[in-house]
Amino acid sequence: LIHDKAFEIGLFTLDERLAVFVNPRESLSESTIVQNLINHHGEEICHTRVAPLPDALLEHWIRVDIDPLG
Repeated sequence: LIHDKAFEIGLFTLDERLAVFVNPRESLSESTIVQNLINHHGEEICHTRVAPLPDALLEHWIRVDIDPLG
């Protein structure tokens, strides 16, 4: 799915609340995908039975060089 790819390439990540955090370096992009993500920035994702592990999120933040904690 497109959001999976966008996550993997670092267009966005999830913060500690599991809310959408758009990569600040992408904020000026005119891409439809990025604009759609920006519209959802700060919104918590729907929780599933298996939440992402905090260590996995930290690894993602490091790999794509995004710090949603500020």
